[in-house]
Amino acid sequence: MKSTEQKGRSMVEMLGVLAIIGVLSIGGIAGYSKAMEKYNTNKLVDQFFMILHNLTTAVAAGQPVTQLANNSVVDALGILPKEMGKASQCRHALGGQCYITGGGDGTIISVRFKDLPPKGCVELSTIDLRGAKGNSIVNAANSISVTSSTCAVEDGQGNCKSSQFRTVTQATKECRGKLNAVIFTFKVL
Repeated sequence: MKSTEQKGRSMVEMLGVLAIIGVLSIGGIAGYSKAMEKYNTNKLVDQFFMILHNLTTAVAAGQPVTQLANNSVVDALGILPKEMGKASQCRHALGGQCYITGGGDGTIISVRFKDLPPKGCVELSTIDLRGAKGNSIVNAANSISVTSSTCAVEDGQGNCKSSQFRTVTQATKECRGKLNAVIFTFKVL
């Protein structure tokens, strides 16, 4: 006598397995996206500190500040990390634009990170560059001082409306927009 029982899985069981795989995949993709966002935000902060180091080195070597706002000089001196591209087409780790500009008096250089999502804006604008007495930090060679400005809202000409160190709470309130900007101002002493 032959058995008429079939062995195998039913369609309902297969759909259940596929649903479980789908849920696990979505969780994995969400985790990967969050990890990549954190990686890129950390990369953004690293890019800022590399620019700070390179500008400090250029100033300590006697490079005139007025030339450091010139795109070809910035490129020739390697002020920007290579992954940010050329100064005329600078892109930071979160995909937005960045600029290096000079002030009118010849002692100020500004580095502007534009098109930042809220998390990137908060990370950059809460970097504490103050020294022990609450002043802007001055590098070891005592040749450059740095202040930061959060421009969650800029005036019509791309300038910050205020310039001060931010706490995470303050930055979170100011960086609510879809795209924000943070400007770091370097003053040669």
